[in-house]
Amino acid sequence: MSGKNNEIKKIALAYSGGLDTSIIIPWLKENYPGCEVIAVCGDVGQGSETDGLEEKAIKTGASKLYIMDLKDEFVKDYIFPTLKAGAKYEKLYLLGTAFARPIIAKRLVEIAEKEGADIVIATDPDSDRLGIAVKHNGEFILFSGNQTGAMLCNYVFERRKDRINDKTFMVKTIVTSELIAKIARANGVECFDEYTGFKWIAYRIRENEGKRKYIGGGEESFGYLD
Repeated sequence: MSGKNNEIKKIALAYSGGLDTSIIIPWLKENYPGCEVIAVCGDVGQGSETDGLEEKAIKTGASKLYIMDLKDEFVKDYIFPTLKAGAKYEKLYLLGTAFARPIIAKRLVEIAEKEGADIVIATDPDSDRLGIAVKHNGEFILFSGNQTGAMLCNYVFERRKDRINDKTFMVKTIVTSELIAKIARANGVECFDEYTGFKWIAYRIRENEGKRKYIGGGEESFGYLD
């Protein structure tokens, strides 16, 4: 995320109070001097997890915290339709936290528009997925997983040139943009293609453990491993 940092004045961040979002607030303020970070939490039934969240968000650098009560809408418009559809991940288990993301993203953008934010950022609980939307001509445009992945890979090469050698490699999945592989090759790094799913990226990393150095990669479903 390099470039014209001074153009980013206000950021709306999906906030859980976990390690990932607690760390990213001071990082954003350090890398985008003078920017305001507005934290937004969607309450889809976490209960006491939202207790003390405002104090924590402000202590880490947020200017304010919105806690949106989304429980009724979540059950009516998301949980019931998902159960009726019998949606299962890889036909093995029912969707869990994943299907709360759309309603949180929807409300996050609404808050961003209300606050006049320049950019919207959201991660998932274990920080291996990232969504970014930026304001263009008065409306928020969501970067695709491929676009975000390409930017992150380019960022890795800009910031970690000292780590690159003939043993460095990246990994992407077969459904992911070839642009990531082209960026890797332009920097003298091999990029492997794997089947869709983080487990295959992890397989390639594990296979090369002790022999080569993984520097980054991901897949088009907004998933990235560093």
